[in-house]
Amino acid sequence: VAVLHALTSEVAKGNGAVAALADVVTDIFEEAGFTADQLDVTDLVGTPVIGYVRTRVMQARAAIDPLRQAFWFDGFESAPGVKFKKRGGPVVRTFEREELGCAIQGTENPSRITTNKQQDQDLPRSVRVHYLSQARDYELGEQISPVRVDTDAVNDTDIELAVVMTDDQGLQVAQVLWADAWASRWNHTIVVDAENQDLEPTDCVAVPVDGEVLRTRIVSTVDTVPSLRKLEIVRDDNAAWTSYAVRSEERRVGKE
Repeated sequence: VAVLHALTSEVAKGNGAVAALADVVTDIFEEAGFTADQLDVTDLVGTPVIGYVRTRVMQARAAIDPLRQAFWFDGFESAPGVKFKKRGGPVVRTFEREELGCAIQGTENPSRITTNKQQDQDLPRSVRVHYLSQARDYELGEQISPVRVDTDAVNDTDIELAVVMTDDQGLQVAQVLWADAWASRWNHTIVVDAENQDLEPTDCVAVPVDGEVLRTRIVSTVDTVPSLRKLEIVRDDNAAWTSYAVRSEERRVGKE
C-alpha cells in the first residue's frame, strides 16, 4: 500500500495545503524508533512538501533519499541522535595552508591536501528527473537539465523521485543535481587539529588548492586521534543551489 506522507487529508487531496519537510523527516525516523529529542530538523523548518509516497517498507535512510535529492539536505550522526542540514550554506571557516596537514608530534606530516577528480565519462551529460506532477493529478512528470556538450560525458542520468512537485520545481531539481554533480567532481582530504571539532558534514569551508582559495563542502569527518580530525570535502558551487528555472511554454505544449 502506498503511503502518502502528506500529513493532512487536505494535502492528500491536492487542495493547496502542504506538509513541512521537517515533519515528514521526523515522521519517518520516529517510525524507525527514534524519539523527537534525538532528531535535529531545525534546518529543514519552513520547507514545504506537496506530497511524498512510499510504495514499500524500507529503512529510514532509504526513505529519505528521495527527499534529500529533492530538497538538497544531508543527515548525519550527531549526539544524541541524527542531525539534518540543508546544503548551500555560507562558508563557516577559512583555512590557511599552514593549518592543513596536521600530525601527532614526532610523526611524519601527511600531505596538506589530497585531490581526486572524477573523469568526464563518469559524470552525467544530463540529468532527467522523474517525479509526481501536481498539475497532472500525480501522474509521472519528467524534466531534464541542460545537456553538457563540451566534454566526453555520455551518460544521461535518470533520477526517480516519489515526491509530488510542480513542473517548475522538477526542472529546478534537475538543474541543481546536474550542476552539483559537476562541481563536486573534485574531492579532497585534509587533516586539521582538534580546534575544528565543531565542524560538521554539510558545512562549507574555504581551503587553499593550487594557489587558490576554494569553497568546499564537508562530506564526512573522522576523528583519527583525540587531537586530529580528517575531513573529506568536495568542491561546492554556491550558485548551484539556487535555480529559478521555469518550464517553457514550448515544453508545456509538447508534454501535455
